[in-house]
Amino acid sequence: MQPQSTRTREIKARYLTAGMAVVRDGFAEPLIALRVHRYDADTVLVGLDGIAGEMPYHVEEGVTVVDQPTSDPRVDLADVLRSLALDIIDYKLPLPRHYFVLRACLDSRADVQAWADFYGVPVAMGGTAGNIPCADQKIEFGDGQYFEIAVQGPAEATPEDPEKAALEARIAELEAQLAQGGGAR
Repeated sequence: MQPQSTRTREIKARYLTAGMAVVRDGFAEPLIALRVHRYDADTVLVGLDGIAGEMPYHVEEGVTVVDQPTSDPRVDLADVLRSLALDIIDYKLPLPRHYFVLRACLDSRADVQAWADFYGVPVAMGGTAGNIPCADQKIEFGDGQYFEIAVQGPAEATPEDPEKAALEARIAELEAQLAQGGGAR
């Protein structure tokens, strides 16, 4: 499996994941990372196709990788979440007493509906005006602890209440009459 793109970028070793094509001096072609794991808080070990054993990298060390021919933001997000999960373990970061929240602001109600359908929950309307489509899912991972995924879309126009519109129109009419010096009829 050789990458088809020749554009490269530098990333910190902590963000390496299996499947990335790594550029190494002395090799004509990029090498595919077969295994990537934390050795300790400061070291990432990478098993590269074509090299026996694992190569150590300092977590902050720059590593040149080949950009994939098509970038999928879902893959990028998964890589970041995997890296965060490993950092929580490796650095023994404190966990919140009750929950983590991942909040996503999506582009449309249809996007919110897709998440709601995936989790089997209804789309609710939130926000102070009640016009923001949202869906939440809680995933329990410990005794009273959970991870919440909360997605929301853009605010939608609220349907106008015909009774309220009629009253506002009547108020405007009466105010106009008062401004002209006339009384109500």
